[in-house]
Amino acid sequence: MLILVLGIVCLFLSGRPVSAANVELDSPSAPPGYVALLLINEVPFPGERGYVSEEDSKAAMLSVVLWVLNCRVSDIPRGYTQKQVGRYALSDVRDYLFATRANRVPVSDTLRAAARKLIFEYLNKAHPAPFTEDQVFHVAPVSAVCNDLWAFWETGRKIMLFSADMDLSNPGIAQLSQLRLQVIDLDKDVVASTKEVPGSNAFVTKDWAGRLFFNCILYGERLVRTPAEMNRLRAQPGAKQTRS
Repeated sequence: MLILVLGIVCLFLSGRPVSAANVELDSPSAPPGYVALLLINEVPFPGERGYVSEEDSKAAMLSVVLWVLNCRVSDIPRGYTQKQVGRYALSDVRDYLFATRANRVPVSDTLRAAARKLIFEYLNKAHPAPFTEDQVFHVAPVSAVCNDLWAFWETGRKIMLFSADMDLSNPGIAQLSQLRLQVIDLDKDVVASTKEVPGSNAFVTKDWAGRLFFNCILYGERLVRTPAEMNRLRAQPGAKQTRS
């Protein structure tokens, strides 16, 4: 399996420019096609959000994807089988996702403070002017399945994704991991279909955004902050706030 994986990544890392029209992937149901699709989706390419350099993307392919796959094949902890570590029946995964779709993990005060700090660091760069109207946010519960925290900034027409390399429900997350923020602009980053931007993961679809609105607005917590509160939070982003 590792030889197969390394052979695929060599195709991507060979350094030879290839016309997009000439690229054909094997079916995702086959191991080569699955790994190739995984590399494309998980690692940013030139022109996509998060792209830094060719070397950075190469390192990400090796560290984030390939060695994970290798460990799931050859480095099996004592007491487990390879199937337990690296493979689950698709029907079992779907059943689990369906059964836990409405599970709500509350946002802890620690996570709330870390997210608030990132929001105002972003606002200081993207919206430096003082606010003159109430700002409305909808904060979804933490997902127990994908370990993400989503927020919909209704007034600013932005979707905010908070993620980390450890469980977001861990009370020590602020000391043990670094929270990351990704902002999706609803006026610039949303398309009707992925067919409009084939091969790119820099955009989201209207259907995807609609499902996220559902989680944030229907399941989430609505927060309204006045201009005075927003400007005070901008000056003291770590201050504890009451919920309203």
